[in-house]
Amino acid sequence: MKHSVYSTDSDNKNALHFAAEGGHDHLVAQLIDQHPVLNEPFGGFTPLYFAVKYGHESIVSQLLAHSPRKLDPNQRILHMAVEYGHEKVVAQLLDYDPELLNAYDYEDLTPLRIAARYGHESIVALLLAHNPKEIDSCCWDALDNEEKISHEGVVTLLLDHNPKLITY
Repeated sequence: MKHSVYSTDSDNKNALHFAAEGGHDHLVAQLIDQHPVLNEPFGGFTPLYFAVKYGHESIVSQLLAHSPRKLDPNQRILHMAVEYGHEKVVAQLLDYDPELLNAYDYEDLTPLRIAARYGHESIVALLLAHNPKEIDSCCWDALDNEEKISHEGVVTLLLDHNPKLITY
């Protein structure tokens, strides 16, 4: 059976998806140059999704540079970068599409709430610098999370940003 770069597996992943997921910078560049249509969604996740998930910064840059439109907030790209603690990828995504900052995921969580929940102080600081709309419940996420770990540094950042949070 002959395969092409356009062939997909049972999860609708093509060659660019696999190259992005595996961190193969040169192959990603070659595939994008020769087959730009591969950077489009194919009924599932985009190649960018996998590059973000695994924190492949240079591949994220390449894919964003060849992305013809705004990112789909339903893909929760920024949420995932935040959750996995990929600070440089978070910065790249915010530079490309600042509107992702206030997007909600399927649990009605913003990227800031996820960063607070996981205790990613540097990412909380980065997100706060972009002035997110919702920060009131983030303190509680930092104090009462699934791991029952108090992220005091995150709480301090949030309170420094908005001292009125203590009244919520």
